Amino acid sequence: MRFFYISLKLDKIFLRLYNQTVGSDTLFFWGDILKTYMASLLTKITALYVDKLATPVLEPYSISPAQYKILTYLYLRPIGSVTTAELEEFFQMSHSTSVGLLNRLESGGYIKREKNGDSGRKKVIFLYDKAYALKEELIAAGKKIEQKFTERLTEEEIKEYIYLSQKVVSMK
Repeated sequence: MRFFYISLKLDKIFLRLYNQTVGSDTLFFWGDILKTYMASLLTKITALYVDKLATPVLEPYSISPAQYKILTYLYLRPIGSVTTAELEEFFQMSHSTSVGLLNRLESGGYIKREKNGDSGRKKVIFLYDKAYALKEELIAAGKKIEQKFTERLTEEEIKEYIYLSQKVVSMK
């Protein structure tokens, strides 16, 4: 609810700026900012919504949605090939955020980190037996989250959403 209130306040600020501008060039400029702002706001709201759906599904495993994403990423990569730096790059997260997430996964018995033989500074992440034992359950949990997220969309809308999201993300 607080997030929604903050977004409404920001909307009012942008609309006020938009209405105070003079000249067609300025209007187009503010119109572009509003489109970009709305697109980023919708993306953020969507991510928060998915995390809200995921939290109760993942609760029995004592992991957060962010930790689930890391485990899923590790399941899809060859054993011993993922470093902390690679996770940070892929998920666009800070080092301190990744360390916190990995510390909780490690203390929960899901992963272990070992220094890379080539460089003592880089750490390679390995899944523990607990993560492998729960792999099928966690994949099923992910499907449940996805089903909840997409239940009001047609198959065509899901494909379009994925296509547009990938298109936006690839514009680095």
